[in-house]
Amino acid sequence: MEKETETINIGATEASVFLPVSEDDNGNEVKVCTFSPPTSTEHPYKTYKMVEEVPEADRKGDDDDLESTSAKCACRNYFGIFWTLGSGFIFTVAGVIVKYMKNYHPLTLAAFRFQGVLLPALILAFYSHYKKKQVVFGTIWPLTDKEKLRRVLFICVRGVLGSSALILLFYSIQTLSLADALVISSCRPVFVTFIAYLWLGESCGIFPVFAALLTVVGVGVIARPPMLTGEDNFDTETLMGAGFAFVGMLTAAVSMVVLRYLRGVHVSMVTLTFGMWGTLISAIASAIIGRFDVPENAEHLVLALCLAATTFCAQVGITMAMKYEQAGAVAILRSCDSIYAFILQFLILGIVPDKFSLIGAALIISCVLMIAFRKWVSTLPEKHPARRRYWFVLK
Repeated sequence: MEKETETINIGATEASVFLPVSEDDNGNEVKVCTFSPPTSTEHPYKTYKMVEEVPEADRKGDDDDLESTSAKCACRNYFGIFWTLGSGFIFTVAGVIVKYMKNYHPLTLAAFRFQGVLLPALILAFYSHYKKKQVVFGTIWPLTDKEKLRRVLFICVRGVLGSSALILLFYSIQTLSLADALVISSCRPVFVTFIAYLWLGESCGIFPVFAALLTVVGVGVIARPPMLTGEDNFDTETLMGAGFAFVGMLTAAVSMVVLRYLRGVHVSMVTLTFGMWGTLISAIASAIIGRFDVPENAEHLVLALCLAATTFCAQVGITMAMKYEQAGAVAILRSCDSIYAFILQFLILGIVPDKFSLIGAALIISCVLMIAFRKWVSTLPEKHPARRRYWFVLK
């Protein structure tokens, strides 16, 4: 019998078959065709046997898609580190601006900076809600829901602590060098690690504790205590600046742990609340002391605007970092702020770091590499050779 051909359509795919091939026990003609997926289907008049055969080109395309997806997932594991390092650099740039505008009161500079958080966050919140149709206000409203009411309370706590820490840091920057102020602020990993362990139940193994302690050693070397420099004691201004930085560090540590708890809240709401509380506290404090400095010229006005812009970028960065990484790891990575400070001070102010700065910087960078390495090992499969070889970093 001469072969006949017939084209059938199933779904969005066409398949050509040859008729007839054979007959089954019931006398129905059975035809073989190349088709996907592998299943049997019934023609109105005849029974067809479908056999899947995926073209080589299609298999290659699927493999490429799988590799692309795996690469994206691998990069996603390091989003927290990337956001933290970027946020730290922007934050340091803002510190340089604060140090440069030393004739302005810290409360005034803080008010400028909080506007860079409040206004863009307000725009971002409405844009995300109405344009992108994201759940923004629904994460904290209605307040009749106990969980949402708890979130609102913690958002307010985070706003008060975060804004207070920033104001105290500005005071310390104007009484100490930028690098010294940020170095003292870098002590927060120790406190964040244990607070997160007690409150959030995050892991607090030997390796993170060792890295945190090593960070503190590096901070201590950079701070140049009298027992290393041979000086008799600190002067009053240095002591006050160190006190401001230390108290600000403590409040910032608690604020970072609260941020970790607020991962389910939209980033714009967290940032907006931070700007609102910061503006309110700065306004009240400025009214009490009776001082608020207005920019004197165009240069200072531009710097004030830059201070506001860098604040918003840094704040969004640290909020996003807490969504992808544990609070302790983020705090340790933020120790890079001091490294950035030394580099920018050298490039802009011409300050050359001494041996204490170099030794402390080496210790802090070592901690950053240790945390990054631990993160990489933790993302490997359980049976991966590298994970078995470096099992101790996960302890």
